[in-house]
Amino acid sequence: MVSRRLAVLLSAVALAAVVVGIGAATGTPEPILTIENENDVEYHVTAYTVEDMDEAGYLNFEVTTEDGDQRILSFADLVWPNYERNVTLVDDGVESHEVTVEPGENVTTTVDGWEHGEQTIYIVEEGENRTHVATLTKSCTSRGQDHGISFSNGSGPSSSTVCTGEFVSWMFR
Repeated sequence: MVSRRLAVLLSAVALAAVVVGIGAATGTPEPILTIENENDVEYHVTAYTVEDMDEAGYLNFEVTTEDGDQRILSFADLVWPNYERNVTLVDDGVESHEVTVEPGENVTTTVDGWEHGEQTIYIVEEGENRTHVATLTKSCTSRGQDHGISFSNGSGPSSSTVCTGEFVSWMFR
Protein backbone atom coordinates (compact mmCIF):
# COMPACT_ATOMS: atom_id res chain seq x y z
CA MET A 1 0.00 0.00 0.00
CA VAL A 2 1.26 3.49 -0.87
CA SER A 3 1.58 5.87 2.04
CA ARG A 4 -0.35 9.12 2.00
CA ARG A 5 2.86 11.15 2.05
CA LEU A 6 4.23 9.28 -1.00
CA ALA A 7 0.90 9.69 -2.85
CA VAL A 8 0.95 13.48 -2.25
CA LEU A 9 4.56 13.68 -3.37
CA LEU A 10 3.86 11.69 -6.55
CA SER A 11 0.82 13.88 -7.30
CA ALA A 12 2.90 17.04 -6.88
CA VAL A 13 5.61 15.67 -9.19
CA ALA A 14 2.99 14.71 -11.81
CA LEU A 15 1.37 18.16 -11.64
CA ALA A 16 4.77 19.85 -12.00
CA ALA A 17 5.55 17.68 -15.03
CA VAL A 18 2.25 18.67 -16.67
CA VAL A 19 2.88 22.39 -16.05
CA VAL A 20 6.42 22.15 -17.42
CA GLY A 21 5.19 20.12 -20.40
CA ILE A 22 2.52 22.67 -21.31
CA GLY A 23 5.01 25.50 -20.90
CA ALA A 24 7.50 23.74 -23.16
CA ALA A 25 4.81 22.91 -25.71
CA THR A 26 3.56 26.46 -25.93
CA GLY A 27 7.07 27.97 -25.94
CA THR A 28 8.03 31.56 -26.57
CA PRO A 29 5.60 33.82 -28.42
CA GLU A 30 8.01 34.54 -31.27
CA PRO A 31 9.96 31.99 -33.32
CA ILE A 32 13.46 31.02 -32.22
CA LEU A 33 15.78 31.16 -35.24
CA THR A 34 19.05 29.21 -35.28
CA ILE A 35 21.45 29.76 -38.18
CA GLU A 36 24.52 27.54 -38.64
CA ASN A 37 27.11 28.68 -41.16
CA GLU A 38 29.68 26.01 -42.03
CA ASN A 39 30.41 27.75 -45.33
CA ASP A 40 33.30 30.13 -46.09
CA VAL A 41 31.15 33.22 -46.86
CA GLU A 42 28.89 35.38 -44.72
CA TYR A 43 25.10 35.26 -45.01
CA HIS A 44 22.50 37.94 -44.38
CA VAL A 45 19.12 36.51 -43.38
CA THR A 46 16.17 38.90 -43.14
CA ALA A 47 12.91 37.70 -41.60
CA TYR A 48 9.63 39.37 -42.52
CA THR A 49 6.37 38.60 -40.76
CA VAL A 50 2.98 38.99 -42.42
CA GLU A 51 -0.49 37.70 -41.62
CA ASP A 52 -0.57 34.94 -44.25
CA MET A 53 0.71 33.92 -47.69
CA ASP A 54 -1.95 36.04 -49.41
CA GLU A 55 -0.47 39.16 -47.80
CA ALA A 56 3.04 37.96 -48.66
CA GLY A 57 2.03 37.90 -52.33
CA TYR A 58 1.52 41.69 -52.21
CA LEU A 59 5.01 42.47 -50.85
CA ASN A 60 7.33 44.48 -53.10
CA PHE A 61 11.13 44.47 -52.99
CA GLU A 62 13.73 46.66 -54.65
CA VAL A 63 16.64 44.66 -56.08
CA THR A 64 19.77 45.28 -58.09
CA THR A 65 20.06 43.03 -61.16
CA GLU A 66 23.29 41.47 -62.43
CA ASP A 67 23.44 44.36 -64.95
CA GLY A 68 23.32 46.90 -62.10
CA ASP A 69 19.74 48.02 -62.83
CA GLN A 70 17.33 48.73 -59.97
CA ARG A 71 13.95 46.98 -60.20
CA ILE A 72 10.88 46.37 -58.10
CA LEU A 73 9.94 42.69 -57.79
CA SER A 74 7.05 41.02 -56.01
CA PHE A 75 7.49 38.29 -53.43
CA ALA A 76 6.47 35.75 -56.09
CA ASP A 77 9.44 36.88 -58.22
CA LEU A 78 11.80 36.06 -55.33
CA VAL A 79 10.55 32.55 -54.57
CA TRP A 80 13.18 31.17 -56.96
CA PRO A 81 16.44 33.15 -56.72
CA ASN A 82 17.69 34.82 -59.87
CA TYR A 83 20.83 36.12 -58.11
CA GLU A 84 19.64 39.70 -57.72
CA ARG A 85 21.48 41.71 -55.07
CA ASN A 86 20.50 43.96 -52.19
CA VAL A 87 16.92 42.73 -51.76
CA THR A 88 15.13 45.47 -49.81
CA LEU A 89 11.46 45.58 -48.84
CA VAL A 90 9.84 48.82 -50.07
CA ASP A 91 6.46 48.42 -48.33
CA ASP A 92 5.78 50.17 -45.02
CA GLY A 93 4.34 48.52 -41.93
CA VAL A 94 5.92 45.08 -42.33
CA GLU A 95 7.97 43.79 -39.41
CA SER A 96 11.51 42.63 -40.20
CA HIS A 97 14.52 41.26 -38.37
CA GLU A 98 17.99 40.89 -39.95
CA VAL A 99 20.80 38.59 -38.86
CA THR A 100 24.32 38.44 -40.34
CA VAL A 101 26.19 35.16 -39.83
CA GLU A 102 29.93 35.06 -40.45
CA PRO A 103 31.76 31.96 -41.78
CA GLY A 104 31.94 29.24 -39.12
CA GLU A 105 29.50 31.08 -36.84
CA ASN A 106 26.27 29.83 -35.27
CA VAL A 107 23.62 32.36 -34.17
CA THR A 108 20.41 31.84 -32.20
CA THR A 109 17.93 34.72 -31.88
CA THR A 110 14.22 35.41 -31.61
CA VAL A 111 12.36 36.80 -34.63
CA ASP A 112 11.11 40.18 -33.43
CA GLY A 113 7.68 41.36 -34.51
CA TRP A 114 6.02 37.97 -34.84
CA GLU A 115 2.40 37.76 -33.67
CA HIS A 116 0.05 34.78 -33.41
CA GLY A 117 -1.06 33.50 -36.79
CA GLU A 118 1.60 35.18 -38.88
CA GLN A 119 3.67 33.83 -41.75
CA THR A 120 7.47 34.14 -41.47
CA ILE A 121 9.44 34.72 -44.67
CA TYR A 122 13.25 34.54 -44.83
CA ILE A 123 15.23 36.26 -47.58
CA VAL A 124 18.77 34.83 -47.67
CA GLU A 125 21.62 36.81 -49.24
CA GLU A 126 25.23 35.70 -49.61
CA GLY A 127 28.51 37.60 -49.31
CA GLU A 128 29.42 41.27 -49.24
CA ASN A 129 27.49 42.03 -52.43
CA ARG A 130 24.39 40.43 -50.83
CA THR A 131 23.43 38.09 -53.66
CA HIS A 132 19.95 36.60 -53.16
CA VAL A 133 20.34 32.82 -52.89
CA ALA A 134 17.12 31.62 -51.22
CA THR A 135 13.64 32.49 -50.02
CA LEU A 136 12.19 30.34 -47.24
CA THR A 137 8.68 30.41 -45.76
CA LYS A 138 7.50 29.09 -42.40
CA SER A 139 3.83 28.77 -41.53
CA CYS A 140 3.51 27.67 -37.91
CA THR A 141 0.60 29.56 -36.39
CA SER A 142 1.28 29.13 -32.70
CA ARG A 143 3.84 29.80 -30.02
CA GLY A 144 6.85 27.56 -29.56
CA GLN A 145 8.34 27.65 -33.06
CA ASP A 146 11.93 26.69 -33.78
CA HIS A 147 13.24 27.63 -37.22
CA GLY A 148 16.64 26.46 -38.39
CA ILE A 149 18.75 27.41 -41.39
CA SER A 150 22.05 25.68 -42.17
CA PHE A 151 24.74 26.50 -44.72
CA SER A 152 27.50 24.05 -45.63
CA ASN A 153 30.17 23.99 -48.34
CA GLY A 154 29.02 22.69 -51.68
CA SER A 155 25.26 22.87 -51.13
CA GLY A 156 22.46 25.38 -50.83
CA PRO A 157 20.82 26.26 -47.54
CA SER A 158 18.78 23.65 -45.73
CA SER A 159 16.04 24.54 -43.29
CA SER A 160 13.86 23.00 -40.63
CA THR A 161 10.77 23.99 -38.68
CA VAL A 162 9.41 22.63 -35.43
CA CYS A 163 5.95 23.81 -34.37
CA THR A 164 5.89 22.60 -30.75
CA GLY A 165 2.82 24.59 -29.72
CA GLU A 166 0.54 23.07 -32.38
CA PHE A 167 -0.54 20.12 -30.20
CA VAL A 168 -1.47 22.33 -27.24
CA SER A 169 -3.35 24.77 -29.53
CA TRP A 170 -5.30 21.83 -30.95
CA MET A 171 -6.14 20.48 -27.46
CA PHE A 172 -7.46 23.79 -26.11
CA ARG A 173 -9.53 25.10 -29.05
